[in-house]
Amino acid sequence: MRWLLAPLAVAAAEDFAAHAAARLAREERACGPWVGRVLERRGPSLVYERAPTGLADIFSAMLTALWSATLSGRRLAVHWPESAGTVHLGGREVRRRDAARLAANATYFKRTHEAFREALRAGAAGAVPWPGGDPWVVSGNRGLTGWLFDDAPTRAALAAAGVDATTAVAAAGCALHRLAAPSRRAYRDVVRPLLAALDARRARGPVVCLHARTGLMPEVEAKKCAPGASSPPKKRCARPDDEMHGAAAAVSVADLAGFVACARAAEAAAGGAATWFLAADSASLRRDFLATFGADKVLLAPWAPDPFAAYQHGGGSRGGGRRDSAVPDDGDPDRMRGALGRTFAEWYALSRCDHLVASRSGFSRTAAVVAAATRNATVHYVSRLDASCRRADPGSPTERLLVTGGAGL
Repeated sequence: MRWLLAPLAVAAAEDFAAHAAARLAREERACGPWVGRVLERRGPSLVYERAPTGLADIFSAMLTALWSATLSGRRLAVHWPESAGTVHLGGREVRRRDAARLAANATYFKRTHEAFREALRAGAAGAVPWPGGDPWVVSGNRGLTGWLFDDAPTRAALAAAGVDATTAVAAAGCALHRLAAPSRRAYRDVVRPLLAALDARRARGPVVCLHARTGLMPEVEAKKCAPGASSPPKKRCARPDDEMHGAAAAVSVADLAGFVACARAAEAAAGGAATWFLAADSASLRRDFLATFGADKVLLAPWAPDPFAAYQHGGGSRGGGRRDSAVPDDGDPDRMRGALGRTFAEWYALSRCDHLVASRSGFSRTAAVVAAATRNATVHYVSRLDASCRRADPGSPTERLLVTGGAGL
Protein backbone atom coordinates (compact mmCIF):
# COMPACT_ATOMS: atom_id res chain seq x y z
CA MET A 1 0.00 0.00 0.00
CA ARG A 2 2.84 2.41 0.76
CA TRP A 3 4.16 2.21 -2.79
CA LEU A 4 0.73 3.31 -4.02
CA LEU A 5 0.79 6.37 -1.79
CA ALA A 6 4.37 7.37 -2.56
CA PRO A 7 3.63 8.97 -5.97
CA LEU A 8 0.84 11.02 -4.39
CA ALA A 9 3.19 12.25 -1.66
CA VAL A 10 5.81 13.21 -4.24
CA ALA A 11 3.22 15.04 -6.35
CA ALA A 12 1.94 16.93 -3.30
CA ALA A 13 5.49 17.93 -2.33
CA GLU A 14 6.22 19.13 -5.86
CA ASP A 15 2.97 21.09 -5.92
CA PHE A 16 3.82 22.74 -2.60
CA ALA A 17 7.31 23.63 -3.83
CA ALA A 18 5.86 25.13 -7.01
CA HIS A 19 3.34 27.12 -4.97
CA ALA A 20 6.07 28.46 -2.67
CA ALA A 21 8.26 29.41 -5.64
CA ALA A 22 5.36 31.20 -7.34
CA ARG A 23 4.62 33.09 -4.10
CA LEU A 24 8.20 34.30 -3.86
CA ALA A 25 8.31 35.33 -7.52
CA ARG A 26 5.10 37.34 -7.14
CA GLU A 27 6.43 39.02 -4.00
CA GLU A 28 9.68 40.00 -5.71
CA ARG A 29 7.81 41.45 -8.70
CA ALA A 30 5.32 43.40 -6.60
CA CYS A 31 7.43 44.38 -3.60
CA GLY A 32 11.09 44.07 -4.51
CA PRO A 33 13.76 42.47 -2.34
CA TRP A 34 13.32 44.53 0.83
CA VAL A 35 11.02 42.09 2.63
CA GLY A 36 13.57 39.29 2.61
CA ARG A 37 16.38 41.60 3.63
CA VAL A 38 14.45 42.97 6.60
CA LEU A 39 13.17 39.61 7.77
CA GLU A 40 16.43 37.73 7.40
CA ARG A 41 18.63 40.21 9.22
CA ARG A 42 20.90 38.90 11.97
CA GLY A 43 21.20 40.18 15.50
CA PRO A 44 19.54 39.89 18.89
CA SER A 45 15.93 38.75 18.85
CA LEU A 46 12.71 40.61 19.40
CA VAL A 47 10.11 37.92 20.15
CA TYR A 48 6.43 38.47 19.45
CA GLU A 49 4.44 36.53 22.03
CA ARG A 50 1.09 35.58 20.46
CA ALA A 51 -1.68 37.53 22.17
CA PRO A 52 -4.91 35.72 23.13
CA THR A 53 -6.97 37.09 20.28
CA GLY A 54 -8.17 36.31 16.76
CA LEU A 55 -6.08 35.44 13.71
CA ALA A 56 -6.15 38.86 12.08
CA ASP A 57 -5.22 40.69 15.29
CA ILE A 58 -2.31 38.29 15.67
CA PHE A 59 -1.17 39.17 12.14
CA SER A 60 -1.54 42.93 12.73
CA ALA A 61 0.28 42.71 16.06
CA MET A 62 3.02 40.60 14.45
CA LEU A 63 3.54 43.44 11.98
CA THR A 64 3.89 45.87 14.89
CA ALA A 65 6.54 43.57 16.31
CA LEU A 66 8.32 43.43 12.94
CA TRP A 67 8.51 47.22 12.69
CA SER A 68 9.71 47.37 16.31
CA ALA A 69 12.43 44.83 15.52
CA THR A 70 13.41 46.68 12.35
CA LEU A 71 13.70 50.04 14.08
CA SER A 72 15.72 48.63 16.97
CA GLY A 73 18.08 46.52 14.81
CA ARG A 74 16.73 43.19 16.01
CA ARG A 75 15.62 40.00 14.32
CA LEU A 76 11.94 39.10 14.57
CA ALA A 77 11.06 35.81 16.24
CA VAL A 78 7.56 34.55 17.02
CA HIS A 79 6.22 32.46 19.89
CA TRP A 80 2.91 31.09 18.59
CA PRO A 81 2.83 27.41 19.54
CA GLU A 82 -0.62 26.76 18.08
CA SER A 83 0.58 27.78 14.62
CA ALA A 84 2.97 24.84 14.28
CA GLY A 85 2.02 22.88 11.18
CA THR A 86 -0.29 25.63 9.90
CA VAL A 87 1.45 28.98 9.41
CA HIS A 88 5.00 28.71 8.12
CA LEU A 89 6.96 31.44 9.87
CA GLY A 90 10.16 30.79 7.96
CA GLY A 91 12.40 29.69 10.80
CA ARG A 92 11.33 32.54 13.05
CA GLU A 93 9.47 30.22 15.45
CA VAL A 94 10.52 30.11 19.08
CA ARG A 95 10.57 26.40 19.87
CA ARG A 96 9.95 25.28 23.42
CA ARG A 97 8.90 21.98 24.87
CA ASP A 98 5.84 23.49 26.49
CA ALA A 99 3.36 26.04 25.17
CA ALA A 100 3.45 28.23 28.28
CA ARG A 101 3.28 31.92 27.49
CA LEU A 102 6.43 34.00 27.73
CA ALA A 103 6.71 36.95 30.07
CA ALA A 104 6.51 40.09 27.94
CA ASN A 105 8.91 42.99 28.53
CA ALA A 106 6.50 45.38 26.82
CA THR A 107 2.90 45.22 25.59
CA TYR A 108 0.60 47.04 23.19
CA PHE A 109 -2.94 46.17 24.18
CA LYS A 110 -5.81 48.64 24.38
CA ARG A 111 -4.53 50.32 27.55
CA THR A 112 -0.81 50.10 26.81
CA HIS A 113 -0.41 50.67 23.06
CA GLU A 114 -0.10 54.46 23.30
CA ALA A 115 2.88 54.20 25.64
CA PHE A 116 4.40 51.53 23.40
CA ARG A 117 3.90 53.78 20.38
CA GLU A 118 5.61 56.71 22.07
CA ALA A 119 8.52 54.49 23.05
CA LEU A 120 8.89 53.52 19.38
CA ARG A 121 8.86 57.18 18.38
CA ALA A 122 11.49 58.10 20.95
CA GLY A 123 13.71 55.16 20.03
CA ALA A 124 13.46 55.87 16.31
CA ALA A 125 14.41 59.50 16.94
CA GLY A 126 17.40 58.47 19.04
CA ALA A 127 15.98 60.29 22.06
CA VAL A 128 16.28 57.18 24.25
CA PRO A 129 18.36 54.01 23.85
CA TRP A 130 16.62 50.85 22.73
CA PRO A 131 16.15 48.26 25.49
CA GLY A 132 18.89 45.70 25.90
CA GLY A 133 18.53 42.02 26.55
CA ASP A 134 18.26 39.07 24.22
CA PRO A 135 15.56 38.22 23.63
CA TRP A 136 13.29 41.21 24.16
CA VAL A 137 9.70 39.97 24.33
CA VAL A 138 6.66 42.00 23.26
CA SER A 139 2.99 41.10 23.14
CA GLY A 140 -0.18 42.86 22.11
CA ASN A 141 -3.20 42.87 19.85
CA ARG A 142 -2.82 46.33 18.30
CA GLY A 143 -1.62 47.05 14.80
CA LEU A 144 0.47 50.24 14.63
CA THR A 145 1.47 50.14 10.95
CA GLY A 146 -0.87 52.98 10.03
CA TRP A 147 0.45 55.26 12.75
CA LEU A 148 4.09 54.42 11.98
CA PHE A 149 3.66 55.44 8.35
CA ASP A 150 1.65 58.54 9.23
CA ASP A 151 4.46 59.76 11.48
CA ALA A 152 7.04 61.18 9.06
CA PRO A 153 10.15 60.76 11.28
CA THR A 154 9.27 57.17 12.12
CA ARG A 155 8.50 56.39 8.47
CA ALA A 156 11.90 57.85 7.54
CA ALA A 157 13.57 55.69 10.20
CA LEU A 158 11.90 52.58 8.77
CA ALA A 159 13.09 53.54 5.29
CA ALA A 160 16.63 54.00 6.61
CA ALA A 161 16.37 50.53 8.15
CA GLY A 162 15.52 49.00 4.78
CA VAL A 163 11.72 49.15 4.48
CA ASP A 164 11.27 50.16 0.85
CA ALA A 165 7.57 51.05 0.98
CA THR A 166 5.98 54.47 1.18
CA THR A 167 2.49 53.53 2.39
CA ALA A 168 1.13 51.45 5.23
CA VAL A 169 -0.81 49.23 2.81
CA ALA A 170 2.27 48.45 0.70
CA ALA A 171 4.46 47.78 3.73
CA ALA A 172 1.92 45.68 5.61
CA GLY A 173 0.78 43.76 2.54
CA CYS A 174 4.27 42.85 1.39
CA ALA A 175 5.53 41.90 4.86
CA LEU A 176 2.43 39.87 5.72
CA HIS A 177 2.62 38.08 2.38
CA ARG A 178 5.95 36.68 3.54
CA LEU A 179 5.03 36.13 7.20
CA ALA A 180 1.66 34.43 6.65
CA ALA A 181 2.57 31.53 4.38
CA PRO A 182 1.02 28.08 4.69
CA SER A 183 3.01 25.18 6.04
CA ARG A 184 3.38 22.10 3.89
CA ARG A 185 0.77 20.22 5.93
CA ALA A 186 -1.80 23.03 5.92
CA TYR A 187 -1.30 23.51 2.20
CA ARG A 188 -1.91 19.84 1.55
CA ASP A 189 -4.89 19.42 3.88
CA VAL A 190 -6.94 22.62 3.58
CA VAL A 191 -5.30 25.38 1.52
CA ARG A 192 -4.72 23.51 -1.71
CA PRO A 193 -8.27 22.05 -1.93
CA LEU A 194 -9.82 25.47 -1.30
CA LEU A 195 -7.57 27.19 -3.85
CA ALA A 196 -8.39 24.44 -6.37
CA ALA A 197 -12.11 25.11 -5.91
CA LEU A 198 -11.50 28.83 -6.51
CA ASP A 199 -9.39 28.13 -9.59
CA ALA A 200 -12.15 25.95 -11.01
CA ARG A 201 -14.57 28.85 -10.66
CA ARG A 202 -12.06 31.29 -12.17
CA ALA A 203 -11.92 29.07 -15.24
CA ARG A 204 -15.60 29.96 -15.73
CA GLY A 205 -15.28 33.70 -15.12
CA PRO A 206 -14.48 36.32 -12.47
CA VAL A 207 -14.51 35.51 -8.76
CA VAL A 208 -15.39 38.15 -6.16
CA CYS A 209 -14.29 37.31 -2.63
CA LEU A 210 -16.49 38.47 0.23
CA HIS A 211 -15.92 38.56 3.96
CA ALA A 212 -18.74 39.42 6.37
CA ARG A 213 -17.96 39.90 10.04
CA THR A 214 -21.32 39.65 11.82
CA GLY A 215 -20.37 38.87 15.43
CA LEU A 216 -20.20 42.06 17.52
CA MET A 217 -21.63 44.14 14.66
CA PRO A 218 -23.86 46.70 16.42
CA GLU A 219 -26.15 47.25 13.44
CA VAL A 220 -27.00 43.55 13.32
CA GLU A 221 -27.10 43.19 17.08
CA ALA A 222 -29.54 46.08 17.39
CA LYS A 223 -31.88 44.38 14.95
CA LYS A 224 -31.72 41.11 16.84
CA CYS A 225 -32.17 42.84 20.19
CA ALA A 226 -35.04 45.11 19.19
CA PRO A 227 -38.39 44.88 21.00
CA GLY A 228 -40.09 41.72 19.88
CA ALA A 229 -36.83 39.93 19.10
CA SER A 230 -36.22 36.52 20.57
CA SER A 231 -35.45 36.43 24.27
CA PRO A 232 -31.74 36.75 25.06
CA PRO A 233 -29.72 33.68 25.86
CA LYS A 234 -28.11 33.61 29.27
CA LYS A 235 -27.85 37.11 30.79
CA ARG A 236 -27.63 39.35 27.74
CA CYS A 237 -29.14 39.98 24.37
CA ALA A 238 -27.82 37.65 21.70
CA ARG A 239 -25.00 38.93 19.59
CA PRO A 240 -25.33 37.26 16.20
CA ASP A 241 -23.19 34.17 15.87
CA ASP A 242 -20.77 35.49 18.47
CA GLU A 243 -19.64 32.21 19.96
CA MET A 244 -17.34 33.97 22.39
CA HIS A 245 -20.42 35.23 24.23
CA GLY A 246 -22.32 31.97 24.06
CA ALA A 247 -24.84 33.33 21.53
CA ALA A 248 -25.85 32.15 18.09
CA ALA A 249 -28.66 34.36 16.77
CA ALA A 250 -29.43 33.66 13.12
CA VAL A 251 -28.21 36.15 10.50
CA SER A 252 -29.67 36.27 6.98
CA VAL A 253 -28.99 37.96 3.67
CA ALA A 254 -31.81 40.40 4.49
CA ASP A 255 -29.75 41.77 7.41
CA LEU A 256 -26.88 42.77 5.12
CA ALA A 257 -28.39 44.98 2.44
CA GLY A 258 -25.34 47.23 2.11
CA PHE A 259 -22.96 44.30 2.01
CA VAL A 260 -24.93 42.58 -0.77
CA ALA A 261 -25.08 45.82 -2.75
CA CYS A 262 -21.31 46.10 -2.36
CA ALA A 263 -20.88 42.55 -3.66
CA ARG A 264 -22.89 43.49 -6.75
CA ALA A 265 -20.76 46.62 -7.27
CA ALA A 266 -17.58 44.57 -6.99
CA GLU A 267 -19.02 42.05 -9.45
CA ALA A 268 -19.69 44.83 -11.96
CA ALA A 269 -16.14 46.12 -11.54
CA ALA A 270 -14.82 42.59 -12.11
CA GLY A 271 -16.66 42.31 -15.42
CA GLY A 272 -20.01 40.88 -14.33
CA ALA A 273 -21.45 37.39 -13.82
CA ALA A 274 -18.97 36.48 -11.11
CA THR A 275 -18.82 33.69 -8.57
CA TRP A 276 -19.07 34.93 -4.99
CA PHE A 277 -16.66 33.23 -2.58
CA LEU A 278 -18.05 33.98 0.87
CA ALA A 279 -16.11 33.77 4.12
CA ALA A 280 -18.11 34.68 7.23
CA ASP A 281 -18.05 34.03 10.95
CA SER A 282 -21.78 33.26 10.80
CA ALA A 283 -22.80 29.72 9.88
CA SER A 284 -26.41 30.83 9.40
CA LEU A 285 -25.36 33.59 7.00
CA ARG A 286 -23.33 31.14 4.93
CA ARG A 287 -26.35 28.85 4.67
CA ASP A 288 -28.66 31.71 3.71
CA PHE A 289 -26.30 33.04 1.04
CA LEU A 290 -26.24 29.59 -0.51
CA ALA A 291 -30.03 29.20 -0.27
CA THR A 292 -30.70 32.71 -1.64
CA PHE A 293 -28.24 32.88 -4.54
CA GLY A 294 -27.60 29.20 -5.29
CA ALA A 295 -24.58 26.93 -5.46
CA ASP A 296 -23.78 28.05 -9.00
CA LYS A 297 -23.30 31.61 -7.71
CA VAL A 298 -21.91 31.10 -4.20
CA LEU A 299 -18.80 29.17 -3.24
CA LEU A 300 -18.19 28.27 0.41
CA ALA A 301 -15.38 26.48 2.16
CA PRO A 302 -16.44 22.88 2.87
CA TRP A 303 -16.53 23.37 6.64
CA ALA A 304 -18.32 25.42 9.26
CA PRO A 305 -16.65 28.58 10.63
CA ASP A 306 -14.44 28.12 13.69
CA PRO A 307 -14.60 30.70 16.52
CA PHE A 308 -11.17 31.88 17.53
CA ALA A 309 -11.59 30.28 20.94
CA ALA A 310 -11.20 27.01 19.04
CA TYR A 311 -7.62 27.61 17.91
CA GLN A 312 -5.87 28.96 20.96
CA HIS A 313 -5.35 27.93 24.57
CA GLY A 314 -6.14 30.21 27.48
CA GLY A 315 -7.33 33.19 25.49
CA GLY A 316 -10.46 35.09 24.65
CA SER A 317 -11.98 38.19 23.16
CA ARG A 318 -9.67 41.21 23.17
CA GLY A 319 -7.17 39.43 25.37
CA GLY A 320 -9.72 38.71 28.08
CA GLY A 321 -11.37 35.53 29.29
CA ARG A 322 -13.21 33.03 27.16
CA ARG A 323 -16.64 34.29 28.28
CA ASP A 324 -18.97 31.33 28.21
CA SER A 325 -17.35 29.76 25.18
CA ALA A 326 -18.88 26.49 24.05
CA VAL A 327 -15.46 25.36 22.82
CA PRO A 328 -13.49 23.39 25.42
CA ASP A 329 -10.30 25.03 26.65
CA ASP A 330 -8.52 21.71 26.88
CA GLY A 331 -5.39 22.66 24.97
CA ASP A 332 -5.87 19.74 22.58
CA PRO A 333 -3.20 20.44 19.90
CA ASP A 334 -4.93 18.44 17.16
CA ARG A 335 -8.26 20.20 17.68
CA MET A 336 -6.64 23.63 17.76
CA ARG A 337 -4.48 22.85 14.73
CA GLY A 338 -7.52 21.81 12.73
CA ALA A 339 -9.50 24.92 13.67
CA LEU A 340 -6.59 27.26 12.96
CA GLY A 341 -5.89 25.50 9.66
CA ARG A 342 -9.46 25.97 8.43
CA THR A 343 -9.55 29.61 9.54
CA PHE A 344 -6.17 30.35 8.01
CA ALA A 345 -7.13 28.66 4.72
CA GLU A 346 -10.08 31.02 4.27
CA TRP A 347 -7.95 34.05 5.15
CA TYR A 348 -5.25 32.88 2.74
CA ALA A 349 -7.79 32.37 -0.04
CA LEU A 350 -9.08 35.92 0.47
CA SER A 351 -5.52 37.28 0.31
CA ARG A 352 -5.10 35.72 -3.16
CA CYS A 353 -8.21 37.30 -4.69
CA ASP A 354 -8.22 39.97 -7.38
CA HIS A 355 -11.59 41.45 -6.33
CA LEU A 356 -12.62 41.73 -2.68
CA VAL A 357 -15.41 43.05 -0.52
CA ALA A 358 -14.13 43.73 2.98
CA SER A 359 -16.20 44.47 6.07
CA ARG A 360 -15.19 46.19 9.29
CA SER A 361 -12.95 43.39 10.39
CA GLY A 362 -9.25 42.81 10.71
CA PHE A 363 -9.77 39.47 8.95
CA SER A 364 -10.98 41.35 5.87
CA ARG A 365 -8.48 44.16 6.05
CA THR A 366 -5.32 42.11 6.58
CA ALA A 367 -6.23 39.82 3.68
CA ALA A 368 -7.12 42.83 1.53
CA VAL A 369 -3.80 44.63 2.08
CA VAL A 370 -1.91 41.51 1.01
CA ALA A 371 -4.05 41.22 -2.12
CA ALA A 372 -3.74 44.95 -2.83
CA ALA A 373 0.04 45.06 -2.36
CA THR A 374 0.88 41.88 -4.27
CA ARG A 375 -1.95 41.57 -6.81
CA ASN A 376 -3.14 45.16 -7.27
CA ALA A 377 -6.57 43.88 -6.25
CA THR A 378 -9.71 45.98 -6.35
CA VAL A 379 -11.18 46.40 -2.89
CA HIS A 380 -14.70 47.46 -1.95
CA TYR A 381 -15.43 48.21 1.69
CA VAL A 382 -18.46 48.48 3.96
CA SER A 383 -17.91 49.97 7.41
CA ARG A 384 -21.30 48.65 8.48
CA LEU A 385 -23.02 45.66 6.92
CA ASP A 386 -26.08 47.78 6.20
CA ALA A 387 -24.09 50.83 5.01
CA SER A 388 -23.12 52.09 1.57
CA CYS A 389 -20.19 50.68 -0.35
CA ARG A 390 -16.89 52.50 -0.90
CA ARG A 391 -13.74 51.69 -2.86
CA ALA A 392 -10.53 51.19 -0.90
CA ASP A 393 -8.04 50.50 -3.68
CA PRO A 394 -4.34 51.34 -3.26
CA GLY A 395 -3.70 54.97 -4.10
CA SER A 396 -7.35 55.99 -3.72
CA PRO A 397 -8.40 58.65 -1.19
CA THR A 398 -10.25 55.94 0.71
CA GLU A 399 -7.28 53.55 0.91
CA ARG A 400 -7.10 54.49 4.59
CA LEU A 401 -10.20 52.38 5.21
CA LEU A 402 -7.94 49.34 5.20
CA VAL A 403 -5.58 50.83 7.77
CA THR A 404 -7.92 52.27 10.37
CA GLY A 405 -10.60 50.77 12.56
CA GLY A 406 -10.76 47.97 15.06
CA ALA A 407 -7.40 47.09 16.54
CA GLY A 408 -5.63 48.81 13.65
CA LEU A 409 -3.36 47.47 10.94
